[in-house]
Amino acid sequence: MSSAGSGRVLRVFVEGWIIEDGSLARPEVGRTMQACLSFHRNDRPDRVDSATLRAVATPQSSPDPSTYDGRLWWSSILRGDGWTAYWRDTRPWTGRVEVAGALSVDDSWSAGPVRGLVTRVRLATCSCEATSPREPYGWQRVPGLPDRYVDVQVAPGRFERVWDESSLTGRIPELGHTYDHQTGVLVDLDLDRAEPEPPRPRFAPGAVGACGTDLWVLDRQLPILVHLADPAGEVVAIEHLLPASVDPDPARGARRVFVDADGCWASAADGILRVTPQPTGESRAERADIGQVRLTAARDGVLLTLGERTHLFRPDAAPSPIELPSGRPQHAVATDDGFLILVVEGEEHQAMADGRRTVHGTRYRPVAVTSTGEVTVGPQVAVMVSSGVILTPTPDGVRLDPMRGSSGPGPCLVTSDLAVLSARPPLLPRAPLAGGRVGDRTWLTTDRPDGTGRSGWWPLSSADELPPTSCGGWLFVLLDAATSQVTVVIPIDDPQPDVAATADGTVWIAGAGLRGLRRDGSVVEIDVPALLG
Repeated sequence: MSSAGSGRVLRVFVEGWIIEDGSLARPEVGRTMQACLSFHRNDRPDRVDSATLRAVATPQSSPDPSTYDGRLWWSSILRGDGWTAYWRDTRPWTGRVEVAGALSVDDSWSAGPVRGLVTRVRLATCSCEATSPREPYGWQRVPGLPDRYVDVQVAPGRFERVWDESSLTGRIPELGHTYDHQTGVLVDLDLDRAEPEPPRPRFAPGAVGACGTDLWVLDRQLPILVHLADPAGEVVAIEHLLPASVDPDPARGARRVFVDADGCWASAADGILRVTPQPTGESRAERADIGQVRLTAARDGVLLTLGERTHLFRPDAAPSPIELPSGRPQHAVATDDGFLILVVEGEEHQAMADGRRTVHGTRYRPVAVTSTGEVTVGPQVAVMVSSGVILTPTPDGVRLDPMRGSSGPGPCLVTSDLAVLSARPPLLPRAPLAGGRVGDRTWLTTDRPDGTGRSGWWPLSSADELPPTSCGGWLFVLLDAATSQVTVVIPIDDPQPDVAATADGTVWIAGAGLRGLRRDGSVVEIDVPALLG
């Protein structure tokens, strides 16, 4: 806790990629910011980004200690005066503690959100030197040189990095050269001066699924499912309360809806429900308690779940366990033959200046699972990545595209027999924040262009087409699946929406509301809380 200024002020570091991938809106002086935090002990309270904090440490109930990098790690939640933070350390802690270290924004929802008024923003830059010729990540911090901080009114939307080929400069390290490397922003957050949080609406769309002309929409956190009949016409809304818990910290990707002709699957972090409409207009919901669920995918009524264990679900049948190779499933997508899963078999970690370790490279192994449960394991795919990949089914296989903040060998194609091929060069001038396949098209989200760099004003033609920031902080883009040519662009307030398409070709977007994008480019907005009364 900082003593600078009035009231309770936290000094929080925001890594650049968290802003670039849309996990957090750009911090701006005078605006309220809300984010989840993590704490990293460094025993250096004299550092500009650090402080001595007093809090209560509560060990997490998850299995400990973890050994992901060969060392023992224990997890706790720190609770201070008006704030909480996730804490993972190489020694166990409990009770009241006084520790020196740094707070940073955490996008994993491991602790509850903290809300405060931004009173200061400083752009952080370090000096780096090349350690290997013309290779991404072939650099290190110049020993003995501290980070530099410059006051700014608002954080940039993109950060200049030595290794990031999607940055404004595209520089790659060369031996004998020293480079400036923008790492993020340091934010002063006044907990006593935040704007009041607005009341939550009765229903907040978080996931959407479609079958025929009907939509099923799941709330972002509440166990409420809404069936929308004829959403593009005289829409009728039917609310279904599900026998499930409220999700206080929704992890992206866990809450999904998959609709088929007989009903739908609704998934959340704590379980799976099969919802079947009844002639009375009500529904029958059957719950399967299979432990934590992290990833889901579905095709033709068959549901794949990945979490503590892997299962295949079918309506009116018990779940079938699936054995995968050792590793951590990180991505899954439905294919014409079943499902493709990317399992993380290994990660290389890079030490940061404050003692933290970040992912330097990821080794994936593709695994195919048929709808009847047969498993086939493919070869390794190495990706130098910090944020993940996007899986897009194509007629030739599943294409893997690195997301924003990633680098390495570029896109590749995993064929139906799990051969890994180099994909055609990407036609997208800028890496997406999120994306996938919807109907016969491809969708993605990206940040607002500023006309600079190699991407220019893409996905727009000029500054004249750029919508006002008040309409949305990011852009939602539909592309032709065969040519990757942009067909429609609209502003959006959620860079990680859920997307589905009805039979008439309307693409429905759930996230900060529910909107439908017709083939002619017109937009349909549905106020679900108003329909529910």
